[in-house]
Amino acid sequence: FITCSFTMDGAVQSVFYNDVNVTHLVFGDLADADDVKRVSIREVPGVYLVVTGYGSSNADSACDTAGFQIACSRGMENSVNGSDFLVTSGAVWEAYGSAAPIDSTHQIGGGDWWDMPCTSTSNVSHGDFSTLPKIWASGHKYAAFRWNPATVVSCEFSMDEVDSVYYSGRDMLQFVRGNLSDTSEAKRFEFAYVPRASLVIAGKDLDYLAPDSCNSAGFVISCSNGVTSAADWEAHGSSQVLDTSHLAGLGLSWDSPCTSSAGTTWPTELSHVPAVWSTAGAFAAFRWTPAEIVTCRFTASNVVDSVYYNGQDITSSVTGDLADFNSTKEVSFERVQGAYLAITALAGDSAGACSANGVAVICDNGASSADGWEAYGTSASVDATRRQGAGSGWEPTCQGGFDEAWPFAPAQA
Repeated sequence: FITCSFTMDGAVQSVFYNDVNVTHLVFGDLADADDVKRVSIREVPGVYLVVTGYGSSNADSACDTAGFQIACSRGMENSVNGSDFLVTSGAVWEAYGSAAPIDSTHQIGGGDWWDMPCTSTSNVSHGDFSTLPKIWASGHKYAAFRWNPATVVSCEFSMDEVDSVYYSGRDMLQFVRGNLSDTSEAKRFEFAYVPRASLVIAGKDLDYLAPDSCNSAGFVISCSNGVTSAADWEAHGSSQVLDTSHLAGLGLSWDSPCTSSAGTTWPTELSHVPAVWSTAGAFAAFRWTPAEIVTCRFTASNVVDSVYYNGQDITSSVTGDLADFNSTKEVSFERVQGAYLAITALAGDSAGACSANGVAVICDNGASSADGWEAYGTSASVDATRRQGAGSGWEPTCQGGFDEAWPFAPAQA
């Protein structure tokens, strides 16, 4: 079993677990913020616990006037020792806000527009654990909060001195555990994964006068989702204190970090990952953003000959029968800004290519064969350059016999 105690300023509306409404199992007055509510439920791995309710305002001040606190433990009674909590309110929860009561889809943890909650400064207080973090959905009266242990990412990191930690544009430094100024001690935090959200950690080289911070400062990290300082991070550096825009992962001038050669003694649990820093100065922010995976489903008459993305042949990754129009083909790739997707096909009837042939495509990022494509046609085999979507001679497409563009050619995706 999992036992949770919680409260909300102003009122709780529903509690769902594993898509089941368990509100009737809650003990306590749902409309009284001073009355701590309790519920015990049989634990099911990898499912959502969702609590919905409402505050008093839809304004930007909602995070000041409304709040949610919760602590859960395994067993039929809640822990009296905070270290034994299974989960508490904080960055491991996602929030969805609305100006109207929460719909049935979001009540069970479904739907879109879930994001990291804001930190609440309301007066709500969990009587048993008053120091628990308070959270809300920014700028909304009605809010839903969901937690699923399967979506939680745990990270350990260290750097010369930590100044800030942001995720999905929210300051989450209060959720970081550990000495922020001790490089030999690993700092730890957790968050609920949000697609396309950036994790940004900023700090400074304690040796401000060092001529090259790549030789005197470092940043190391290892997360449960496989992210480490070895790859996929960007750095922004300065000789001055960083502005708030870059601390949140915005702004310009993000570059690849340098490999640090500082002789820092890192925590044992982080000794397996390399240290990095920014080439641009003693103050540095490091940004990680998960890759956007695009999936496209398509077909063509008569035969799909090749599929390229960003100049790379990905034909071997395509599923489906390339020679069968009735077989839907599918391919996924990591989106690269400005890259071309190019599909080469062989017409069944070259004499009337536009009237007798066609191509259909739809991608989950909104791209489709309805718009944005160019064509290159030839009576001979398409050369390697144009298979990649490069070269000259690309023209607007004609309308195909299947109400789609033919020949099928590159588009930015």
